[in-house]
Amino acid sequence: MQFIKYSSTLKISRVVGILFLLSLLVPTLNWMFILSRFITPGSCTSLNILNNELLFRFNIVNGIFTTIIILALASGLYIILREVNRSMALLAFALKIIEGVLTATLTLGHFITLFVLKAESQNIELHKVINPLTENYIFFTAIPGIFFGFSMVIYSYLFLKSGYLPVFLAFSGIISYLLVIFYDSLTVLLPDYAVMLPIQISGSAPVCLFQIIIGLWLLFNGIKDTATHDSVKSHNTNKYSVR
Repeated sequence: MQFIKYSSTLKISRVVGILFLLSLLVPTLNWMFILSRFITPGSCTSLNILNNELLFRFNIVNGIFTTIIILALASGLYIILREVNRSMALLAFALKIIEGVLTATLTLGHFITLFVLKAESQNIELHKVINPLTENYIFFTAIPGIFFGFSMVIYSYLFLKSGYLPVFLAFSGIISYLLVIFYDSLTVLLPDYAVMLPIQISGSAPVCLFQIIIGLWLLFNGIKDTATHDSVKSHNTNKYSVR
């Protein structure tokens, strides 16, 4: 029975590994190859959207896909880690759901932007309002980013406590997501400091590297069978104590 339960959890952990990779790759590639093309110096963002409507719609679809990935990752992590500490896993799950809702809200904002621009394409004053809203998209992601950081700090702590992952990997996750919380909080409180290159690198590079490593680790190795290990250890201890 214990083996069947572990086998099921192992399969889920491999799916979670894929979700870790997708949660990094999908929004990053969307920003690099789609959304950033609309926000170029010396050009009007709203006109770029109208002239490249289909590409902007792909950005909206990617936002929906990103939301689905966030929710699926939240569910997978909760299933894996609820046996470690159900209350903390549930708290992390709730924070992750809020992150997903906020991400969906930003995506809805892009859909509304496109709808309004098509209806009022000649309204210059409206373009002046929409342009900064679209151009500052990265700053708006700081809000769901804070919920992302807090939820993943808790999940990383549960990984550390569970023994499912190597200690160094789980601990590096805690540090990486704490840096995310610091960076996104700084973006909200002191945006002039948040745009400094060293701060941007420290807030994004460690977590990107960690997401890749843990994603590949879970995909190819899964999680340790700590229950079986502890059972064998306990059995051996009892055997020697009887002797």
